[in-house]
Amino acid sequence: MREGSCKKPPELYIDKDVCPGEGCQYGEWKTSEPIVILEKPIGKREIGEIKAGESFLAITGNVYVRPLEKIASVSTELTDSIFIEPGQKYYLLSNIGEGISKIWVNGQIFEYEDYNPDQQWWVKIKTKNGKKGWIKYPVSGCISGSDFLE
Repeated sequence: MREGSCKKPPELYIDKDVCPGEGCQYGEWKTSEPIVILEKPIGKREIGEIKAGESFLAITGNVYVRPLEKIASVSTELTDSIFIEPGQKYYLLSNIGEGISKIWVNGQIFEYEDYNPDQQWWVKIKTKNGKKGWIKYPVSGCISGSDFLE
């Protein structure tokens, strides 16, 4: 496939039930800053808060990303029989870790060496008192326990 013949991904791609990044893990996490709990990912309705110093259970997560349109500059083998060629359009999706991301090529998803800086990781949680909801993973570094390589 060459540029112009590429099926486009949805405007908002949702990578469901993923833990992005090498070392990522769900389970018991702790925050050093307050975090607002929302009813649903990308929601507006606040249903609670996790206070600084509290532990909580991270259950699963979804990555929300607006795919970035890119044009390949070199020929790269994606699988044993599928290549992305110079000039071919692809869409950068969510990051997997270590500089590898998922990409969309004409309706199929592959792994590729690239990085998408524009993604949001939403995590389904359960507090110690049983409240369930979603948090946007903070970029401030206030959470411990989410990376077993820490």
